[in-house]
Amino acid sequence: MVNGLLDENFSEKNNLEKLMVGARMISVSYDERFHLLFQKNLNEYGNLEMDFSFDAMYWFGNRDEWSKRISDSERNTFGDQSDCLLAYELVRLRYANLIKVKRVDFYDDYFTIEFIGGATLSIAYYSDSDYAWYLEEVSLKREQEKMVIGCQGNQLFQNNIPGGIS
Repeated sequence: MVNGLLDENFSEKNNLEKLMVGARMISVSYDERFHLLFQKNLNEYGNLEMDFSFDAMYWFGNRDEWSKRISDSERNTFGDQSDCLLAYELVRLRYANLIKVKRVDFYDDYFTIEFIGGATLSIAYYSDSDYAWYLEEVSLKREQEKMVIGCQGNQLFQNNIPGGIS
C-alpha cells in the first residue's frame, strides 16, 4: 500500500516524516500509554491507518510552560496530572478539527509533531519501558509483517518498510 511513498534505504526519520506529514489524528486513547490513531490518504492506494503509541517523556507546546502547567495543576490536585492535561489537549485538538500533521522536526533527544494551527507535541527518544514510541500500520497482517518505525533504548528502528521505490 505504501510503495512509492517510503524506501527501506531512507532513514527512520525520513520515513516517519513521510508517513506523518499530511496524516490526520482520528482517535485518541490511553491505556497506560497514549495511542493516537492517524489516517493518511494515499490517493490511488486508499487510506493508511497508523497507531502512534508512546510511553516516553512528552510535553505539549512550549516545554517550560508545560512544566509550569503541570506544577500548577499538581498543587491543586492529588498526584501526577500530566497525562490528564495531555489527554485534554489532544481531545481539544480533535474537537476543533486541528488534527492534520503539518510537520515533524527532529532534535537530539526528542522530536516534535506540529499540527495545523500551530499546536505541538514533543516526545523524547528515551523511556524506561520497552519502547519510547512507535508508529505501526493498522492492518490485518500478522504482527511481525506490519510496517513499524519506532524508538527503543534511544535508538530508532524500522521494520517491513517497502523498498526500492522512491
